[in-house]
Amino acid sequence: MERRKPFVVNNSGHEEWFTPQIYADAVRAVMGDIDLDPASCGEANQIIRARRYFTKEEDGLKQRWHGRIYINPPYKQRVMSKFVEKLITEFTDRNVTEAIMLTNNATETKWFQDLLSCSRAVCLHKGRIRFVNEKGEIIGAPLQGQAFFYLGDNISRFCEIFGRFGIILIPKFRLTRFF
Repeated sequence: MERRKPFVVNNSGHEEWFTPQIYADAVRAVMGDIDLDPASCGEANQIIRARRYFTKEEDGLKQRWHGRIYINPPYKQRVMSKFVEKLITEFTDRNVTEAIMLTNNATETKWFQDLLSCSRAVCLHKGRIRFVNEKGEIIGAPLQGQAFFYLGDNISRFCEIFGRFGIILIPKFRLTRFF
């Protein structure tokens, strides 16, 4: 009997999944403006319209983050975990006042669990997001569904705006060990 590889292993490895306009508008509806997108490029920023963004060459992981952040980082596991760690650090240090991060729904990963533990609300998107390329053309959907994580104090506004896209979870318990 032939053993097949898991579906996700067949991923194309395509990294440039630009956020569709409808979600960029929702982010601005929650946070007002976007001060920084630390994982972006000029084409993606035409949709996001962040006041500042860091390109791959500038390496947002080496930069100081500030203000209201929107981030749709590269979907490579090792890179994703570094962006999650950086966001948590910058938010904990109060450099980031509010953030929305779009990720795949890799609930089994450490980075997902870490981000979930410090988020104030999460939207588990219904179905997979149809991302766009640098020309604004739909390029398809990743092999997994997506989640929007919210860090900040405007929880009710996040729930109101993002509730139309999927189920909203409000993490209440942050247990570090079980007895």
